Amino acid sequence: VEKVTETHARVGLEYLTGQTRIIGLTLGLAYEKAQSHCIQNCGERNTAYSLALAQSGSSASSASTQLYRSVLPAVQQITRPTEYEYGMIDFGINWHPITTEQWDPYVGLKLGLGLCIGDYECNVIKLSPRLGARYNLDPSWYLFSEIEYQTRVFSNRSAGFDILSGPVIGPAILFGAGWHL
Repeated sequence: VEKVTETHARVGLEYLTGQTRIIGLTLGLAYEKAQSHCIQNCGERNTAYSLALAQSGSSASSASTQLYRSVLPAVQQITRPTEYEYGMIDFGINWHPITTEQWDPYVGLKLGLGLCIGDYECNVIKLSPRLGARYNLDPSWYLFSEIEYQTRVFSNRSAGFDILSGPVIGPAILFGAGWHL
């Protein structure tokens, strides 16, 4: 069992379509960094460990991968990787069912595609349903709060679409400011 702490940085655009402006198409860039801390059963694999395991060799039959898979679990509590980071591009859609002069609640769905940063050669796919609200400060500026329930899957970039981990699932709570163009 591990505790994971994440840091998120995002920038995004939303285009509200049609005259009713209740459907929004989104495009964004995201950076995420995760740090894992073992709580119990520390010999189990975590996501960072799975990424490091794949980095040792792209083929399951290679000698280095077999050695890594047999030796690392014994010393994992000392040497296990504890963090990973990635950047991605996000595409999404939002539905704004009720919009008042000050409040703009919405629900949406986002798909993210990205690459790990640093030592790991991996791809990331993320699917995130989200619920949020904007509070318009004036006609130009707004504050927002959003909760996403993220599902991420990591794959080995050098071995094609070789899944490295089970889905990494968890909520993300985001706060920010924006402006209307």
